[in-house]
Amino acid sequence: MAKNQIVYLTAQHPNEKWNVDFFKKYVIPELERLGCRPEILKDEGRELVMSLKNCIYYELAKAYPGIICEGHKAFFETIAKHMGFKAKQETCMAEGDDSCMTVMKKR
Repeated sequence: MAKNQIVYLTAQHPNEKWNVDFFKKYVIPELERLGCRPEILKDEGRELVMSLKNCIYYELAKAYPGIICEGHKAFFETIAKHMGFKAKQETCMAEGDDSCMTVMKKR
């Protein structure tokens, strides 16, 4: 899924580099369009903390966290890697947290 998003957004914006600004300008709106309600909690250049306030797969994630939540993690790990970052999911709505928070740090 993330690789498809990378290919799509790169084709739409071929002269732009994948970085934090690209992520905020193009990936965040795609997440908003899907209904995820993303929020950037911290943006310090080498670290980006993002929260999703709405899990669009919540019912499935509660029933099958090993599949759904791992897919979520893999999506952001792939996007982060393409930007030269490493991603780690810190919180998860399926585990009772208020949001799904991902921390991305520059490698």
